[in-house]
Amino acid sequence: TRCLSDWSSDVCSSDLRSDAKSLLANALFLQHRLSEAIPLYEEALELDKGYRKPDDADLASDYANLGRAYAMQGELSRADDLYSKAITTFRAAIEGLPSMYENYSRRLQRTLNEYAQLKDAEKQTEAASELRKQANEITPFANPHATVPSLPPPTKMLKGAESIATEATKPHTEMKCTNPGCTQGTFAVYGGGAQAQDSSVSRLGFTPDSRLLLAARRQGRLDILDTSSWQNVRSIETSQGGITALAISPDGALAATGSRGNTVKVWDIKSGKLVAEFLADSTNSNEYLEYLAFSPDTNLLATGGNFTKGLVLDLRAHRSIAALGGTKEVLFSADGQKLIGAVGQKVLVWETHSWSVVKTIDDPEKNVTKIALDQPGNRIAITGWKKGIRILNLDTGELVKSIPDAVTDALIFTSGWKNIVTGRGTLGLWSFQSAKLICETPEMEVSEAILSPNERVLAAAVGNGIDIWATDALDSCVAAH
Repeated sequence: TRCLSDWSSDVCSSDLRSDAKSLLANALFLQHRLSEAIPLYEEALELDKGYRKPDDADLASDYANLGRAYAMQGELSRADDLYSKAITTFRAAIEGLPSMYENYSRRLQRTLNEYAQLKDAEKQTEAASELRKQANEITPFANPHATVPSLPPPTKMLKGAESIATEATKPHTEMKCTNPGCTQGTFAVYGGGAQAQDSSVSRLGFTPDSRLLLAARRQGRLDILDTSSWQNVRSIETSQGGITALAISPDGALAATGSRGNTVKVWDIKSGKLVAEFLADSTNSNEYLEYLAFSPDTNLLATGGNFTKGLVLDLRAHRSIAALGGTKEVLFSADGQKLIGAVGQKVLVWETHSWSVVKTIDDPEKNVTKIALDQPGNRIAITGWKKGIRILNLDTGELVKSIPDAVTDALIFTSGWKNIVTGRGTLGLWSFQSAKLICETPEMEVSEAILSPNERVLAAAVGNGIDIWATDALDSCVAAH
């Protein structure tokens, strides 16, 4: 706050002043106040040039942010130069710090696609095609050369799943909403959101009554926030090194956390005590859990992840009872009789009594990592690394709707599937009926986004903090007050 009110304050180091200016510029960009946002982006860039190394990824983001703003203002030549510098800097950052490959390559891929859109606007089709080719060659989500290690055998192998293997990661294409003339708008925000902490937020989850928000942090802490005040009321030190998956039980009593090496821990939310633990031997650093799902009766926990084989864990017997193959997101049906899983090129449906595959739903794009169910409407939504959301009939697998331009790591539907909220770096709001993007935020490094069960707020993990967005403003995307 002092940095925002007094740029010259002694407490404001260069990095804090730069971050503050960038945050304020982002807010102005959201409201289409480009003439006010651009000077702040420029000042942030100059500050970062003064103390950051030439191969710093944050410096690359400064170039990209300023380039995006100039593109929106129609100053294409200036935007072109800035995007070029951003790409060069991102490549140097990846080479200089390989351990940050996943994060930096995501940002590089997004910038390449935005630069391609700029080239389209400049009528340089060959250059745009080459930039998209470079973006499509990037696989930011995992090392494509990593192998899937073996796990301790489960009590029962799922029928039909024995040959399923985790597929190589696939590239994606970013949203097209930076060209001049693109439909734009802004989200509205309640308050200032949750306070930033000392570790970035990796996963979020609401309790079913929407009264608590759980935030899993990459250094292994699980924070529990009261949604009436957005204050942290309890923290659980999981000792997992870094939490990569989070699920909350249907009764709101338990939270499951997953991490690298396929470790799963189950916690009593009220007391913070560990109530169950599953350890799997793994030395592959690329192997980690991304998805967890409780059964409706809270007795079972299904897992899915990155370069790992999904399991079904019996929390009463404290053992694994089935193996799912190379699953990504997994969901139980409302009655608990079925388990639905994203498996690379398709969706599999298992019957939970015999653990046999009873249905296979093929994806037309052969690219499934995320799924969402609408059982009353008898439909399933699927998406993956590449762009596009497909809506399929849950019984027949027939394609009934497509949102071809959406790119997302989140798959959030409002009531009646009226609108879709997407998140990958930015937050976007889409009309289900028209399949068009209504509005989006500027680049915010969004890593997770979820809708509260009462649908009053949308929570997004943005760096070390949590932003809280008002859903009553989503339809019109009105500006923040």
